[in-house]
Amino acid sequence: MESRRAGGTRRQGREYCPPAEDPSSAEQPGFFGDLRRAIVASRRSVAGLSAGIGVDQRLLSDFQAGDAELPAALERLVDTLDLRLMHKIPR
Repeated sequence: MESRRAGGTRRQGREYCPPAEDPSSAEQPGFFGDLRRAIVASRRSVAGLSAGIGVDQRLLSDFQAGDAELPAALERLVDTLDLRLMHKIPR
């Protein structure tokens, strides 16, 4: 038995499997779009990544889909993905 939620699939007795990439949220310009693309590019499982940053899998999946925010976990996510924030200096 399957049910669909935001493009992902839930199979009876199995964990939620989010879509590989939600084009509308991953293609957003700016910081959050960049972060979503970095999540996809990391090729890490949602379970492993969410455990590493200390959030629920569903919250991370919803963030990837553009349906939730991760205010308390953004710094941990950036660190876990080994990203570096850079400030753009206006000319």
